[in-house]
Amino acid sequence: KIDRYDVMIFSKEKGGRFVIYEDDGLSYNFEDGIYTETEIIFDPRSISINMLHEQYEGVKSLNLRIFSDKKPQRIMIDGEVSDFKYENVWISVEITKSSHKIDIIS
Repeated sequence: KIDRYDVMIFSKEKGGRFVIYEDDGLSYNFEDGIYTETEIIFDPRSISINMLHEQYEGVKSLNLRIFSDKKPQRIMIDGEVSDFKYENVWISVEITKSSHKIDIIS
């Protein structure tokens, strides 16, 4: 079973939105609403993670990898300073899979 997704955001400067859909991949339980949808919205300074539908226990965490040509001063998750890594133009921050507001401070 997969415990974490690596989510790569290549162009936060343009902004965008996508939804991660999860179900068991084996049954038709999704027809009864047993699935999860996680929305990710991003722009140059922030990322919002919104749980749209939570009826399936999928992965527990997301490793966000954000392309950036310069290292940010700090990353704030839900108003609190968070640890992050910056290597080879990639910001990397791991979060639990739940609704979050992430601010990227340059």
